[in-house]
Amino acid sequence: MDKSQSIKSNISDMGIRFFISFKTLGGIMIKKTNSCSTCKGDGYTVCTSCKGSGKMKKGTISSSKGMKDDIGACPFCNGKGKIRCTSCNGTGEK
Repeated sequence: MDKSQSIKSNISDMGIRFFISFKTLGGIMIKKTNSCSTCKGDGYTVCTSCKGSGKMKKGTISSSKGMKDDIGACPFCNGKGKIRCTSCNGTGEK
């Protein structure tokens, strides 16, 4: 039995079914059939505070060139733009 047959056999034995999605694993697009409908199996959702940018306005700075926004990392997602899915608690599953 070659390596690819062994992998296929192990997946079949676990009873996990996969179909094409937006999550990549080793160059193959897959998604488990029991994925969370909120995060689509990713375990994370877009941060609503920074709208996924990872940045927020902290205030305004006065400089010789005028007023400038002070931008920093979003404190809700730590600058990542994503937060753990509250529906599945980050597992990506229902």
